[in-house]
Amino acid sequence: MPGRPGGAIWESACLIALPMRQAAPPSTSRCRGPPTGACPGPSLPPLQVGTTRGEPTMTDVKSINDAIQREGAHWRAAPNPLTSLPLSQLKLKLGALPGPNQPGFEDAERIARNRYAAWRASMGERGETPGVPIAVDWRDHQGRDYTSPVKDQSFCGSCVAFGTLAALEGTLRIQRDDPYLPILGSEAHLFYVYAQQEGYGCDTGWFVDSAAGHLKDGVTDASLYPYTPGDQPAQLPENWKQGYTLANSKMTLDLDQMKAWLAHEGQLITCFNVYDDFFGYSGGVYSPTSSAQPVGGHCVCVVGYSDTERCWICKNSWGPWWGDKGFFKIAYGVCGIDYSMWLPTDITRPHEQAATLTSRVKLASASHDDGRVRLWAVNERYVWSCAKSTPASDAPWTQWSTYWSQPASTLPGIQAAQVAAAKLPDGHVELFALAADGTIWGLVESTSGGDTPQWNTWQPPIPAPSGVKPVEIAVGAIAGGRLQHWCIGTDGKMYSRFQRDEPSLPWSDWNEFQPIHDVKVAHLTTVPLANGALQLFATDTNGKLHACRKQSPQPGAKWTSWHDFSGVKDRKLVQLAAARLSDGRPQLFVITHKGELYACVQKGTAPDSDWSAWTSFSQPTANIEGVAVGVLSDRRLQLWLTSPAGGGLYTLWTCWKQGTPANAPWTGWSKMAFPVSAAAAAREEAVRPEEAGVPPSANVEERIEAPDDGRIA
Repeated sequence: MPGRPGGAIWESACLIALPMRQAAPPSTSRCRGPPTGACPGPSLPPLQVGTTRGEPTMTDVKSINDAIQREGAHWRAAPNPLTSLPLSQLKLKLGALPGPNQPGFEDAERIARNRYAAWRASMGERGETPGVPIAVDWRDHQGRDYTSPVKDQSFCGSCVAFGTLAALEGTLRIQRDDPYLPILGSEAHLFYVYAQQEGYGCDTGWFVDSAAGHLKDGVTDASLYPYTPGDQPAQLPENWKQGYTLANSKMTLDLDQMKAWLAHEGQLITCFNVYDDFFGYSGGVYSPTSSAQPVGGHCVCVVGYSDTERCWICKNSWGPWWGDKGFFKIAYGVCGIDYSMWLPTDITRPHEQAATLTSRVKLASASHDDGRVRLWAVNERYVWSCAKSTPASDAPWTQWSTYWSQPASTLPGIQAAQVAAAKLPDGHVELFALAADGTIWGLVESTSGGDTPQWNTWQPPIPAPSGVKPVEIAVGAIAGGRLQHWCIGTDGKMYSRFQRDEPSLPWSDWNEFQPIHDVKVAHLTTVPLANGALQLFATDTNGKLHACRKQSPQPGAKWTSWHDFSGVKDRKLVQLAAARLSDGRPQLFVITHKGELYACVQKGTAPDSDWSAWTSFSQPTANIEGVAVGVLSDRRLQLWLTSPAGGGLYTLWTCWKQGTPANAPWTGWSKMAFPVSAAAAAREEAVRPEEAGVPPSANVEERIEAPDDGRIA
């Protein structure tokens, strides 16, 4: 990630048992809309109210919309389950308190309004922050949603816990580049344990300074300690550290730094002064109408901004049926929304320290005994596969399938996160699937003849190294075609096991593989050298590349020491794939942290031959994420890439060598069909497959330009 923005940021401290602070008395100011340097005019009559059981209800929606139209505001109200409730009950949906040594919400609102007006004056009419995008929205960042699900705090003043953890969850997804990262923090832990320790509860609310400060003490996952609305006795389970998150926090008063954090780092926590018309919000850029009255403080998560609309984009905790599917936009400088914001920093999950597991689309390839190449993909964490319909290199591809009637139906409750495959000594293919929970499953081809290879059932989970949760796997063939299997653990170390010489004997136990200096490993790939020995490439968590190889193809041969492999200048390497050219030389492909594709090739067939310089490999689109390479029956290479197409959908690209010579040019890029899961399709109802770059058939279509990389082979 880019460097963290500097400036007016302060570390948040953990504050224990501090007295509650009373909100300042309501202000008589009518300046509540987007700051323009002047009040909007004389006071207007109060909005109409009704009654429910003798109590005043939420302001009538029609009155709100009349006021919006009269004042030229840019939002709209609509009935929802809150708009008919008594105001006394609506106030239970709030709960943010001004922190110690912080101004009350009315004062914060005034300060923020004046500060934004001064900022606008210094920035000119456009009012844009230099050096950051004009807009950021983590609900749709390059086609992917990095926000965690919208929750409902119910009628308990626990919004501070919800806003704090929403920002923590979203920030970790962004920093790991994993929109599907299964992290949901326990609001019950934050509110019913830490807040209660300080004397706060549903009827009092809490302040962000303390909630954010307690992140460094750790918050467990919601699955271990679920939230139930209403003051609950602290019931933290004994095993809460089996899934917990630690973080620090910082506060900033700087508008530019707020935007810079959203643009480059993560999401934010903020509090603001709620007015009674806000409960009826349904869309647009909110600013209070002149007759609206303040009713209390509220905490939310900020997920984006727009300089075009001059607003912040926020995630609420009133359920997905409120507002715009649980989100809202609010104008810069109003309600004290940007008086101060908190940044969750230094996030760690001690039970998965390496943080290398992501939900990017993972690809793998292997060839059947008859030479047909097969491609596997993990999309939406389900394993899919297609293959050449015949051994001929120009044969069409089969449709995608899952081997079983439904995706992952034989792995109950488990979602696949990565696959790796290799050919066994008897010519059959074995597939390994790493599940999202860290278990490893095996699937062996039983027959490879005919158009449809038969597969055995999934084998029981392979025991992981003791005390380690695998987050990435790799497999390669060593002497005699026997397989060697690697995994990267949550500790950033590599572990390995191998098939024994006698097929009837079990695999060896897992053992730690030789470490790479003192770095943690992120990704692995293997490739056979010209002499049959195996080469291993690994990237560390800093994106640097390392290599080692078997000293010979003979059984029992030792591995060389790791050495630093030349990387791509100023780039971190995040994905690897390699295969052997028709003359036996290996070719390595890498994807950088900027979504670029590079390649290099070994210059000679000797194991210690030098490698070529890295060459930028022409790619069909920006922001490439997944890569795999396979070998066709005539020894030509075929390359696959994936790129996001929006709404959780992906485009699959492919090209291949035009001829069998190792230096043959590559074809142009083509699109292949890519499997779309029901979950992804549901999120993208309005996008037809062909519009999202996903052709309806499995046949290759739409040629793009040929990769200009003839130099590297």
